[in-house]
Amino acid sequence: IGDRRIERLATQHLARHQADAGHWHQALITATRALDFDYCPGATDIPHILLLVTKGEALLELGHRTEGVTQLDLAAQEAEAAGYDDGAVRALAVLIRAAPDTAVQARYDTALARLITRTTMA
Repeated sequence: IGDRRIERLATQHLARHQADAGHWHQALITATRALDFDYCPGATDIPHILLLVTKGEALLELGHRTEGVTQLDLAAQEAEAAGYDDGAVRALAVLIRAAPDTAVQARYDTALARLITRTTMA
């Protein structure tokens, strides 16, 4: 019996590497498949957030702007709700480039300030 959490984590890393290599279609397929794995809404799930970011980036790169923006905003909202500032900064940075907006910029600035404060105090 396999551990679906480990499988999803490995698949999340694969999707990120595919995106980093510019293999956007494959990254989209991999991220979408991994998002279908077991997911518990309401729980802090960092791989889920990162998969949403990767999926959003891939959608943008493949010309699906509306869907990409939706995925990135969802990733940012989940990261913000979980207090996962690194994930929020990642999602919001891509979202700002895709759809510049003062409200998104303010969310990004807030998450970045928290991340910097936490990092410098560690």
